[in-house]
Amino acid sequence: MPEEVMSKRDCKVLRAALLRKIFPSATIALSLFLITFLLSIFAISYGYLFIILTSISVLMGIFVFFILTSNLRKDLSAKKPTFEKGIVTNKTHRIDYEPGSVTLPVTILSFLTPQIFKREMKEINIYTAFINNIQIELTKEDYDKAEEGKEIYIKRALYSNIFLGIEK
Repeated sequence: MPEEVMSKRDCKVLRAALLRKIFPSATIALSLFLITFLLSIFAISYGYLFIILTSISVLMGIFVFFILTSNLRKDLSAKKPTFEKGIVTNKTHRIDYEPGSVTLPVTILSFLTPQIFKREMKEINIYTAFINNIQIELTKEDYDKAEEGKEIYIKRALYSNIFLGIEK
């Protein structure tokens, strides 16, 4: 059985997922503030009621953030992953290109520098594997670990069930 403690890389993945929850919380807080602002323009004055409603909208955003991230915070404090056995049925590697990675400067004198037009798009390596008939996107290191037909362990977070990688 693989190690029972999360690595620094796993904690980094969970922290990134935690940071992605800030936007929905801020959206709720800002939309409630906008409603309060519009209400204060048309119905009430900018007094104590405005300050109370503004603070309630900020508190609602914080409350939503804590609700959305409760499982992630439990995972970061427990630092215990779960492991599920799986068999790699197929693995693929494809090269894709980052959209918009080649932007050409359009200036009057751009025809004098032909090396600008010879720039290439950035390549993106996409590694995927079918494990237990589920397609999972892998990193380069995990892709190298996975061998077709072999048994591996899928590493997930305990409470939030976020994919953390694979182990042999």
